[in-house]
Amino acid sequence: ADKTRTVEGVYPFPQVNVQQSCDGAGNVIANAISMTGYMHSITSTTNYVILPLTSSPQSICPGPSSPVVVNGTIGPGMNYTYSPVNPGVPLRFLLFNKKTKTFLKMIHFATTLFVTHQWNAYEKSDGTIVADMIVYTYNVYQILDPHDQLNPNAKDWGAMAWRFTIDPTKSTVTYSNLLPANNTVPFLEFSNFDHRREGSYYRYGYALKNTYKAGSSIVKLDMDNPDKNPILEWKAGDNIALTEPWFVARPNSNVEDDGVLLVKGTDIGTNSGAVFAIDAQTFKPLSRVNTPITFPFGFHNR
Repeated sequence: ADKTRTVEGVYPFPQVNVQQSCDGAGNVIANAISMTGYMHSITSTTNYVILPLTSSPQSICPGPSSPVVVNGTIGPGMNYTYSPVNPGVPLRFLLFNKKTKTFLKMIHFATTLFVTHQWNAYEKSDGTIVADMIVYTYNVYQILDPHDQLNPNAKDWGAMAWRFTIDPTKSTVTYSNLLPANNTVPFLEFSNFDHRREGSYYRYGYALKNTYKAGSSIVKLDMDNPDKNPILEWKAGDNIALTEPWFVARPNSNVEDDGVLLVKGTDIGTNSGAVFAIDAQTFKPLSRVNTPITFPFGFHNR
């Protein structure tokens, strides 16, 4: 089969005048809402691709930070990934219709937000789309201090887990919390789920708690009963810094959540790596395999 990638659609962002939009120091002073927002992840349903454009604009403004290479030469920087959340730019959703190969009208959320990773998305019988995401009120990558990595007493970054309900016909979006009473889980990141349910209804999600810290843990969420979340938690040890959990289904089983989670980790006491397997349904540890290497923090498993 032909595996050549082709462009299926292009969203027509408006032209932005640099002189009118920038202050000369790399800062956006106008027209930020016309710029594309930093996008960290996407999800897909039967009929749509969901692209959340965060409130951190990918600026066209030349500036001193984040130098870019042009024709092999380091040129003026552009505020790209690490632009701050702009108070005048709400979280926006772009929906791409996979059947018609067209973009729908951009949908604006009520406030500014920064989206990192997502669990799953699916369509309901009423035509609305459910999309579950990890969100912040600021650009977490802009202020994340690498010196905090592995520090068990580092700042809690206050991640939130939200379920967005998008109506592609009415161009509206609402949200509900996947954690009790608008609570946050300390630096909740690297979401995952049973990928056999990708684009379809699912009930359980997994994520990493206290990301980048020694003593981090894996948590399990019940998407249908957010007031009880997290329903399970597993920690490898006080000296173990874990990474993203990856679900592996049990062979010949079609039951959601029936399988294991594979989790890489680094023992900061011995500076050694390990791969753990835990039962996805019960969170009981099954095995630990020590490795001859350590694992870079932030590596995604998929």
